[in-house]
Amino acid sequence: MSLTKAEMDRLIASDPKFKALVDIHGTPTAIAPCVPGQPGGICMAGNCVNGQQLVLRCDPTGGCTVYDTIPC
Repeated sequence: MSLTKAEMDRLIASDPKFKALVDIHGTPTAIAPCVPGQPGGICMAGNCVNGQQLVLRCDPTGGCTVYDTIPC
């Protein structure tokens, strides 16, 4: 499940590293649903900037909460 706007806003407000990535790559948008028990899939993605893209991945519970950057 993708983050709601309220959840995204809370994450941005509470995590300075994530906020910095959003400032660069834009707010990620939903691209695929998460399935509980199948972590690692990309569920949300930001814009590709300078060869990097902010993505959120599915966690083990089916939430879309694990973020990192990947080449694009």
